[in-house]
Amino acid sequence: MVMSSVLLIFLFPEFVAAARSLRAVSDGNGGAFCVYSYTIDGKQKLYLQKINSAGSQVWSSGKTVSDDGYEQLSPDIIADGSSGVIIVWQRAYSSTDNDIMAQKFSALGTQEWGNYGTYICTDTIDQQTPRLVTDNSGGAIIVWIDYVSGDNGIYGQRVNSAGANQWGSKKAICDISSDQINPELISCGAHGAMVVWQDLRSGNYDIYAQRVDSSGNLLWAADGNVIINSANHEISPKIVSNGSGGAFITWLLDKSTYYEMYIEKLDANGNSLCMGEAAVDYGMSNTGTYVLASDGQNGAIMAWDGADGYLRANRFTGSCGDTWHEALVSNGGFDPTSIIPDGGGGAFVAFMVYNYGNSYVSLQKISSTGTRSWGENGYFYGIYSGNPDYEESTYGTNLVLSSCGKFIACLLFEYSEPPDYWVRETTDWSVMNDPLVLQPTYTSAWWENSTYNITWSKANCQNAYVKILLHKPDDTWTTISSSTPNDCGYAWKVPLNLIPGSGYSIKVQTADGKYSGTSYSFQIKKPSISIKTPAAGSTWQRGHNLNITWTKTGPQHASVKILLYRSGVYVQNLTSSTANDGSFQWLIPASFTKSSQYKIIIKTLDGGAVQKQSGFFTIN
Repeated sequence: MVMSSVLLIFLFPEFVAAARSLRAVSDGNGGAFCVYSYTIDGKQKLYLQKINSAGSQVWSSGKTVSDDGYEQLSPDIIADGSSGVIIVWQRAYSSTDNDIMAQKFSALGTQEWGNYGTYICTDTIDQQTPRLVTDNSGGAIIVWIDYVSGDNGIYGQRVNSAGANQWGSKKAICDISSDQINPELISCGAHGAMVVWQDLRSGNYDIYAQRVDSSGNLLWAADGNVIINSANHEISPKIVSNGSGGAFITWLLDKSTYYEMYIEKLDANGNSLCMGEAAVDYGMSNTGTYVLASDGQNGAIMAWDGADGYLRANRFTGSCGDTWHEALVSNGGFDPTSIIPDGGGGAFVAFMVYNYGNSYVSLQKISSTGTRSWGENGYFYGIYSGNPDYEESTYGTNLVLSSCGKFIACLLFEYSEPPDYWVRETTDWSVMNDPLVLQPTYTSAWWENSTYNITWSKANCQNAYVKILLHKPDDTWTTISSSTPNDCGYAWKVPLNLIPGSGYSIKVQTADGKYSGTSYSFQIKKPSISIKTPAAGSTWQRGHNLNITWTKTGPQHASVKILLYRSGVYVQNLTSSTANDGSFQWLIPASFTKSSQYKIIIKTLDGGAVQKQSGFFTIN
């Protein structure tokens, strides 16, 4: 069996309320580098931390990326090919003048391009949102948005391993008179880079691309090759290598009230191979959130918020057609923020799940055939509730994945407390240390007095027995089973004494207490009977039929008995057993005592697990 492992890094910065801009990259040895920022004295400052393969911090505190006194924004990070990293960021020199800076760190955390970093572009206009890829010679190719002559253009620079710029002051990738925004790029090995962006030259946003060689020469049309232009806006371009010198490019078609997603495959010369094929059939949600990654086998994998409420994924191989056809990633997930290949034709996807007032950080593994590996909604690692500002900061750039080797992913995200780092390493869910509770799911609604199967994945190093606990909405715990075989399933009859509502969860814990897994929140419901007739205050005549009617909600016993009371004193059974089908006819004896204090009680034949009494009615 192929083993998959996940290094989970929960980041607790000292000034967590101000932490932003988390990025990560593999260290090449089973761990990761992560760059992040604090807000200190009103300014965001960047720091670098290294996490080893055991999940421990290599440095006691984060390394300062730049010692200058200016705010540092929008970082990006790549491996430098020598066990170190290169970081690029936007330096806020003034409110209208942002520069592009870069820094290189060795594997030991030493600044290699000076205390401040190296200056990539410091023109007295705005440069923003830098992105970088390796130049495969120890340096990097960097692109950014450059505000030139009243418009945003796409500019770039190559910096060598010593931190020296190679393309003069900067290189115009596209500076035609209109806005160009949202640049993304991939490395073309020793042959430069391929850049894609969103372009307003036609009056609507379209998608353009350009290829630049290692010397800064533009290899395609002077203002870029058009990938798609139409009467609608095409936005949010992304690009990954196709493994043969070309690329897969994706974008969204803005249809005003919803989005459609498209994919194009280019060869090394910029020729179209797919003619802008639609990437999804089910459509996207109106958030337009999606992620794209190489599949590591000359194809591409994307994940998105579906219009049907599901998180879905597609894989495109060398041909233009998809091979998964909208594989399910999560039944309740949203906001996919990061995706990486797993090294075997599948992918890890990081996303959020919202469930009964809580937001969960979740991770799912999709196999090479498009099958979910880790249950209906993946495995969740953190719960956030009652803090919309914090939840907002958790999405997007603060939830990232980094490949840490074949079948290994590093998941990093910010958490609120305590002020420290906590890391945890696991393997594939079928052999992981912690159980993964598969049922109940976040959509489960379990009825009292009914039996349901609690299920979980069994770990490789767990005890032969587990304990099962119920967490209640009032934050108390009760034991479902103090000891049951660790065979991945337990039949639980939901007791009658629970308060119906949401906010319940189930924990499966090994007998030694070392390992545990907790389900998503789910609902408990109480079955009920509602008596329709006799209605409270109604009057019925002796010698006539009284058609007793009721409705039932939820699963309950198939038969009921009906009892008659007068002034609170039992009179008789109207029936000792009748079908629980909502109707029973009783002939009121002509000799019956007149009274306005009659009541009936309907009880199920399982000891009255479900019962209901009527209001007072009159017999004349």
